[in-house]
Amino acid sequence: MKRIGKFLCFFVFLNILLGCSKDQFEFNELYLVVQSGGEVVVSYGNKKEHCREKCAYLIPSNSNVSLAVHNLSSSIFDKWEGSSLCSLNSECSFVFNKDLKISANFIPNQFSINITVDKDQGIINNPIQFGYTSESEFSRWEWDFENDGIIDSTEKKPIHIYKKMGNYNVKISAYKGNVKFSKVAESVVVITEPTARVYNIGPNKEYYSTHEVPLHKLNSGDVVRIFAREDRAAYYEKLYITGTGTKFKPILVIGISDKYGNPPIFDGENASANNMYGKYLWNEDRQIILIGQYGRQKAEHIYVENIEVRNAIKNVPFIGTIKPMKYLNNAAGIRVGFASAITLNKIISYNNENGLFASHYDSITLKNSKIYNNGVSKYSTQAHNIYFDNIKGSVAIVEFNYIGELLNDGQQFKSRAETLIFRYNWVEGGKNSILDLVESPKSKISNAYVYGNTLIKKDPVNNYRIIHFGGDNSKVPRSGTLYFYNNSIYSNTDKSYLFQLDEKNIKLIAYNNSFHFKFSIPSAGELISDKYPKVGKRFRISGMNNLFLDGHDNIINSVQTEFNLFNSLNHEAFIKTKTLYPVLFQYNEDRGGEVRLDQGQGIGASYDGRLD
Repeated sequence: MKRIGKFLCFFVFLNILLGCSKDQFEFNELYLVVQSGGEVVVSYGNKKEHCREKCAYLIPSNSNVSLAVHNLSSSIFDKWEGSSLCSLNSECSFVFNKDLKISANFIPNQFSINITVDKDQGIINNPIQFGYTSESEFSRWEWDFENDGIIDSTEKKPIHIYKKMGNYNVKISAYKGNVKFSKVAESVVVITEPTARVYNIGPNKEYYSTHEVPLHKLNSGDVVRIFAREDRAAYYEKLYITGTGTKFKPILVIGISDKYGNPPIFDGENASANNMYGKYLWNEDRQIILIGQYGRQKAEHIYVENIEVRNAIKNVPFIGTIKPMKYLNNAAGIRVGFASAITLNKIISYNNENGLFASHYDSITLKNSKIYNNGVSKYSTQAHNIYFDNIKGSVAIVEFNYIGELLNDGQQFKSRAETLIFRYNWVEGGKNSILDLVESPKSKISNAYVYGNTLIKKDPVNNYRIIHFGGDNSKVPRSGTLYFYNNSIYSNTDKSYLFQLDEKNIKLIAYNNSFHFKFSIPSAGELISDKYPKVGKRFRISGMNNLFLDGHDNIINSVQTEFNLFNSLNHEAFIKTKTLYPVLFQYNEDRGGEVRLDQGQGIGASYDGRLD
């Protein structure tokens, strides 16, 4: 996530616990000090306030509130004090039980710098001239043209040649003496092949609407840039994205943020479909954005980045290609219908039935995204924040994501992928399972690699299990292994248990995990649930180096023997015989991920044992 701005957040009157959940806000005043050039966004009820000068709001108790602060002045960023959810370019959502006064005060910029380019669209192997504007004078400079941590130039105004096509974030670090200031400019330049088309969509651009662009007929190397509209105005347009890219010439669909860091928004309520899709499209009532159409067109090597999508809700109206329609109860903000090699990066999906739904895919990657507050039609178990179906041989990678509250009784994350890599994510809330990893009728063997994640179980719940690995269709045999390591699990509800394993030929290998129980440490029988006890023991488990923490955070060295749970296992010997993915990163809510210094040798999801 873009690291811009420096601000302080002070909570007054009462101490604040970590998190932004209900009943943790016992104070009645929230005070923000923000560098000028930014904005504070306060949303409650049907109101959304954009504060860019000194302002104050009085919000009645029991209101649903979300807060966000966006800054332009500096790349030095401090998180909100006492909150793991309130961060730059992400909302902190909560309900409080007292009237709340929110006030903001803007102070003058201490530093500002803006990156400039002679052209924001370039061609491979052609030079791009970089520069900057600032009221300050600097003594030296460092340029990182891919924002990958490698310094590419120390010139004041360098020229750079990109050798690969893509959408690039650029970082400049400038020095005044020994003091370093940095700025990252997102999507500052896009590099294409000479034959590729670039479509710029948005205010004052070549195309004002996505309806003017044939998104259903994109070619290898094409780039679609969708610019955010002013004052957070949404695109009330449905998208159908497909085409055939290649590994080295993918199709790029990139959202370009406004000056406050807000991505373009696609709102499904009363949205209209593009009439040019016509014969290519069916099942329009199942999504706002569709990537690939099963039975019609396969989408291959498509990269979608920095898009916000909302309001694919049962019975909410929209205008279809032929007639007015309403969304179904299984609608999704984004649906991958028929695809291969799809990457979704920096997606924000909320207030839908399903946040993200992927059905027929060979390979899919979801990263650096925020999926939360979906499952709008309550009392349903069939809508989820994220759902991945599969075809035989499917691979799903889910990394560096925040998966937040789910409003109904569905699953936070449900997957049938033949191979699932679920790593470095932060998942919390939901009334059902946090992870529901079940069988696919198309794949008898399905393995899952779950590591480096923070998983938080909260009240209220309707299902006390945290992780389900097995099957939800007793007619389909399933075998495979859940490799579960370097995760931190926090159970803030009584009676919860860690795993449900309910197939004869599945296995769990668990090590280097940290388990935190707020109320009491469960017995071995309470940690594992056998869905079919009359059949007998249906699982084998081995593991080592797991820590149990009680409600007072005292480390208890515990060895559970029932079900062969957490028995002696030589970690080094095991790694030598079974090559697993190394734990190289850890989740960071501001940047998505950061390097893990101990490379997974320690316990839990972070090397220093932090909750955030």
